[in-house]
Amino acid sequence: MKKILLLVFLSSTLLISGCQKKADNTLTSSQHNSTDSSHQTTATSATEKDPDLLINQAKYQQLAEKTGATKAKLIATKEYNVTLTDATWENVTITSDECTIIQIKNYKDNQDNQYEGYVLIHFTITTGDTPVNVQPEKGTLLTNASEKTTGNLAMDEFGGDLTAHKTVAGTAAYPLEKLADPDAVTSIELKFTAKKIDASNSDQNATHDYDFVLNKTR
Repeated sequence: MKKILLLVFLSSTLLISGCQKKADNTLTSSQHNSTDSSHQTTATSATEKDPDLLINQAKYQQLAEKTGATKAKLIATKEYNVTLTDATWENVTITSDECTIIQIKNYKDNQDNQYEGYVLIHFTITTGDTPVNVQPEKGTLLTNASEKTTGNLAMDEFGGDLTAHKTVAGTAAYPLEKLADPDAVTSIELKFTAKKIDASNSDQNATHDYDFVLNKTR
């Protein structure tokens, strides 16, 4: 009889011990999860509160979101009053009224490209009687302070195939691999080609090369 009671007592003790260990493990796991969650919340809060991040600035938020450069920070900007109007081809009128040069750091996009700055130019395009394809946001840009670069659609994609009598507007973004100082940029040249959508093979005016040198006044 004593052996039976001892066996029952040992079984009960082991059961209680096992439950206690399970409870301890559950508590430890819960503490780890709580700590991890706390770290994530803290990191998110820090990102949301940093005013220097591009993603936290209304004017440049799209630039960070579309390229995945969520850690990029704004160092400096230079805004120019630009006067640009061209209506020399097929009644297509292209105007620009704003040019901003921004200097950034920690910029790394989804393709691992790293840039130190951007030239942002706002355009308005109005077509005439002819449907055309025109897309300055994919143009080639050259400044006196940087190598030749191509627009990367980091901001707006507003051009392309445009029907007759249509007006579109948007901001084109041209990345700069190197930019020591926005003030160092004193000249900007932008080139792109437009074409008629339904042009015949004999139409000698089917395409048009734009070559803009922006006149900037500070």
